[in-house]
Amino acid sequence: MNAIKTRQDSDKTVIYNKLKKEVLFLGDDTSLEKPVFAIWEITSKCNLNCVHCSSSDLEGEMTKEECFKVIDKLDDSGIFWVQLSGGEPLLRNDIFEILSYLRKKGIDTEIYTNGTLITKEIAKKLKILDVDNINISLDGLKQSHERIRGRETYEKTVEGIKNCLDENLDAVLTITLMKSCIGDLEKLLEFAIQKGMDKVKIIDLMPVGKGDALYKKEMLNKNEMKNVVKILKKYSDRLLIIPEVPYPLLPTSLIMGTGRISGSC
Repeated sequence: MNAIKTRQDSDKTVIYNKLKKEVLFLGDDTSLEKPVFAIWEITSKCNLNCVHCSSSDLEGEMTKEECFKVIDKLDDSGIFWVQLSGGEPLLRNDIFEILSYLRKKGIDTEIYTNGTLITKEIAKKLKILDVDNINISLDGLKQSHERIRGRETYEKTVEGIKNCLDENLDAVLTITLMKSCIGDLEKLLEFAIQKGMDKVKIIDLMPVGKGDALYKKEMLNKNEMKNVVKILKKYSDRLLIIPEVPYPLLPTSLIMGTGRISGSC
């Protein structure tokens, strides 16, 4: 974790700092004394094989009962917001029981998903459980997206977005900025508007997992970043642009699929 923070600090966390300063909205107080939300890699299993994936291939995934115990600890410690990620969280056959238990404890929850598994039935269940945000990854138009995430993924992801919106779920278009697909950025923002989405989350490429090998090649240079900021500012009156803060910089607990918990660096 320290290595990640050091490496991102050396790049001055370009995307987060630029967007925070020039586009929107985040507050300046990051001096909280203890974690207030948790990022939970609830599984390392995934139905895709994305070239920039930062997830670890972990063994010994927690049982449902162990997950409940973790939730109890989160509740006792004052955590009020949990991001469920992976892997692909929707691959867990007990994911809805876990979501239900989080809601029972009064913990707000969002999911990070590739969207390909969100059928109409899944979307209805997510709505019933009142999941706060469904963050769905779409990194480019069909050619760019499928180069990153695999063949025949684009249409499935778009269908997953549609199913969420049909249930009035808060679907958030989540874009990992990479040099090879930033040419699609403006069209992705237009896509979000046309679909009736009101939020877009911008994620910094992490030098972790498979992303480590791509980091130098795919990280944006200053001119590319300036162009990205220009585009985002153009759309900031129609979309809430959310720069995803790199988790080592936040008052966050990071929970791995095996149950190991670490605080922010």
